[in-house]
Amino acid sequence: DEKIEHKISIKVVKEGEWRIRAWVENEKFSGFNRAFFCYIDSEVSTGEKALSSMKTQESTGQKVRKNEGKKTTQNRDKTYNMMSPGSAIVYGYIDYEDDAGHKHPVRYATAELWKDIPWWPDEKLATSHTNSDGKFEFNIDISGEINVYVKIFCEASAVKSTNDLGGVYYGRIPSEGSKTISEGSNYMGSWYFSNEYEIWQAYDYVIDEYQWIDTRTSWTRSQITVKWPSGHCKLPDGTPWPCSDGNTIYLPRKSDMQPYSPWQRPTVLHEYGHCVMYAIYGYFPNGCGPSPHYVNSESCEGFAVTEGWAEFLQCAVDNNPDNLADYTCGRYTNIEDNNWELGRDCVADNSGAIVEGAVASIWWDIFDSNDALDPDYDELSLDFDEIFYIIRNHKPNSINKFWDYWFQHYGYKTEMNAIYWSHEIDKNNPPSCTITSPNGGGWYSGTITVSASASDTDGSVSQVEFQYSRDGSSWHNIGTDTSSSGGWSVSWDTTTIEYDSTVWVRARAKDNLGEYSSWDNSDSSFGIDNRGADLTVISVNAPTSAEVGEDITVSYAFSNNGPADSGSFYSRISLATTPYGTDIELGTFPEDSVPGGSCTLGESHEVQIPPDVSPGYYYVTVFADVFDDVAEFDENNNINKAPNQICINGKWGDDPSNPCKERRLICSGTYEYRNKPDGTVCGCTTNNTLKVCYDGTCTDTGTCNSTYCDADVACDGKKPGEDCGTDSKCNSTCKCVKIINYGVDLTADVSEKTTTPNVNATYTLIVKNTGTSVDNYTLSVDNLNNAAIASLNRYSVTNLASGSSATVLLNVTDETEGTYNVSITATSQGNTSVSDTIITKTTVKAEYGVNLSCANPEKSIPPRGYALYDIIVKNTGNVEDTIDLILPPPCYCGWVYTLDKSSVELLPGESTVVVLNVSDVIGHPDGSYREVEVIGTSIGDPTKTDFVITNTTIKGGGFDTGKPVDPYPSIFGTHKGTIKPNKTIIAEELYTYPCEETGGHT
Repeated sequence: DEKIEHKISIKVVKEGEWRIRAWVENEKFSGFNRAFFCYIDSEVSTGEKALSSMKTQESTGQKVRKNEGKKTTQNRDKTYNMMSPGSAIVYGYIDYEDDAGHKHPVRYATAELWKDIPWWPDEKLATSHTNSDGKFEFNIDISGEINVYVKIFCEASAVKSTNDLGGVYYGRIPSEGSKTISEGSNYMGSWYFSNEYEIWQAYDYVIDEYQWIDTRTSWTRSQITVKWPSGHCKLPDGTPWPCSDGNTIYLPRKSDMQPYSPWQRPTVLHEYGHCVMYAIYGYFPNGCGPSPHYVNSESCEGFAVTEGWAEFLQCAVDNNPDNLADYTCGRYTNIEDNNWELGRDCVADNSGAIVEGAVASIWWDIFDSNDALDPDYDELSLDFDEIFYIIRNHKPNSINKFWDYWFQHYGYKTEMNAIYWSHEIDKNNPPSCTITSPNGGGWYSGTITVSASASDTDGSVSQVEFQYSRDGSSWHNIGTDTSSSGGWSVSWDTTTIEYDSTVWVRARAKDNLGEYSSWDNSDSSFGIDNRGADLTVISVNAPTSAEVGEDITVSYAFSNNGPADSGSFYSRISLATTPYGTDIELGTFPEDSVPGGSCTLGESHEVQIPPDVSPGYYYVTVFADVFDDVAEFDENNNINKAPNQICINGKWGDDPSNPCKERRLICSGTYEYRNKPDGTVCGCTTNNTLKVCYDGTCTDTGTCNSTYCDADVACDGKKPGEDCGTDSKCNSTCKCVKIINYGVDLTADVSEKTTTPNVNATYTLIVKNTGTSVDNYTLSVDNLNNAAIASLNRYSVTNLASGSSATVLLNVTDETEGTYNVSITATSQGNTSVSDTIITKTTVKAEYGVNLSCANPEKSIPPRGYALYDIIVKNTGNVEDTIDLILPPPCYCGWVYTLDKSSVELLPGESTVVVLNVSDVIGHPDGSYREVEVIGTSIGDPTKTDFVITNTTIKGGGFDTGKPVDPYPSIFGTHKGTIKPNKTIIAEELYTYPCEETGGHT
């Protein structure tokens, strides 16, 4: 918030009026600079108008367009040149800021480098021009250091901008004072004009149009002047308005144009377009125009072409149809999509040649190149150079003259014709049309094709209309063809005319612009006959004889005696007993249409004589249009017959009186006979031998047959008594009888086995069929020693094939030891005299065994305590047994030992627990022990015994004595709290112990 006041005395030593500006510059810690100004007065001293808005660009680039930010902050102060001694480069950048706050480079402007000389007029050192990026650069000779500044003038080869008095606008860098430079590269900074942007915008727009024309035509006009702000031109109400006299463009301040819209870029492009025309013509084409004039104003051809040219250019330079737009005749339109030729009154009574907007649109339609901007499909995109060539070399004073000059150099007649036509300028030649069919007599019926040829020299034919007349004066529409594909034609249904000998047709064409040709009539009349068809049958042919059920071929043709095509129909072939009857239908067939006044080539069909037709003589007839599908003149001439009758004989069949003869009924009504072929089967004998025909007689062949007779297949072709297979013969009735052998073989896997009482010894028996046929077998058991069990798992084997085997199981045992023999017999059921027997020997023998054990045979007890031992007794034999348990005799020494059981009964492999109690009844001293032996003896076999020995030791004294026992450990040391064992302990007795050296605690 610090405020510093400066008082400065300025002494002027040169004559003239002076502008004084205060300047403050601050340097940030970052090294970036910012400058501020204020003006003390703003007097203009010379013909040059100094611009009051020169400012430096902020070094941060925050006020520079984004795409130039890097250029300003990085590149613009980083230029290095290899300089020769005594020379310097001075460079910098200059932009202008538009009314939207956007910056643009000041392009191609005149730049002057001045040496600042105190107390003496300054010296101009060099002149240059800015480039397309707004960069200025000077290369000068120098010795030591000098102070310089730069002037940037609003002037280029295309344009210079002045005030109304002619002073050229310029800016100064720096805005005040100078910059010290020396040998090498010297950067003056990046600057911009922040106010008075309107003059720089206009300058920039002129350069755009100047360059756009140059790049397309290599033509440029001389420098023009833009005067701003200017009130040179005004509306009738006194409002300043942009205008041009051909060399100068006068632009008011935008704010001075209120309440109207201010001028914009298209305005400058428009006015420069006038300057271009003036430079080419040397004048503006003659013609009056209204004031003010509008894009759809009606004027005259010279005025319309003058304004239309400027309006066309303001759109072409930016390729933007919306650069010329207006709301007219009820809708918003632009240079592409408009109806400006209607004029201000919106009545279609003008030629577009006197409406400036229409003239501009014609040039735009020739020029435009973007389909998205070309919705009227004018089909031309020729760019600018063709249009400019006509303007420059012929200077047409109207758009009609432009048409004439155009075709001296270019074509595109069709496209140009359409463009002019769309703006109500008629350059169009009408199309031509000629009727081609029907065009010279003849007769027609039904639907016919009426055709014509059509063409257009300067466009295309869009449709052809067709009409007919029955008197040559009253005409009726036939139809309109809108597609040239396949030629111009329509289909005409003439059936509305039943019969007329004098009919005419005519046609006319319409082109793509809507103009019609004259009507062209057919050269002469023709006839129409729609009375229908008349079918008859001709040339019927059929065979002279046939057999019932046989296929015959019938051929015929059709004649259509009417003028119209018959259309499809059906025909029928029949047999009849009368010449034109249809008694018996042989077949009905679809037929194609027969053209009027013509005959078919003929056709034929295979039909069958029905099997149930009686033999005799018949007529073969053919009936056309059997279902009346065709409307005919004469419905009574549709049937015809073959010229001959056909003799139909019956089918051959068996003679009921002789199996070796056939007969048939012929058309005369009598029977005809014949022998059946020799070898025809005619029956079988009672012995199933085959009988065949020979010379009309049925004879026995003596051979067995299974196809016709009841002989076995194996005897087919054989005589009785002949072999028909292995061990088989054909018997007297031709049956194949087998000679059968029966047999059996019975074996066992082993013949002897040993088992224990009541445990089965199982034998696997094999029954094998050793006969030649499938057989069934029964099995029987003879228990020779009366074993408790001697049984089979099954006692029969059925459907055992020859050579096959079956398994049978035999179980034998007894509760008593001994030897047991069993006899097994297998008997054939095909021949019970055939059998086989085997004998098995089974030995039953018992085994005894005893086992005693103790998991914990050693225990410690306190004096007068006792120990319990679990004695495990197990029967290791294979039979149930009783085991006696024996203790040593009493010792009468203070030890007592007892068992809770003296004997146990156990199944084979079974175990049980007997408890042994060893007690100290007198309180033996510590360390005393007693061994006790327990003996187990088998009752079944007393030689089988076993024993176990226990050891019981007296352990006295305190709780904490001795080594771990049983296997519970002692706990030494001093403890407080609860002693928790790590496994379950059975407390068999509770004791109280004294705690030594604790003062009597227990």
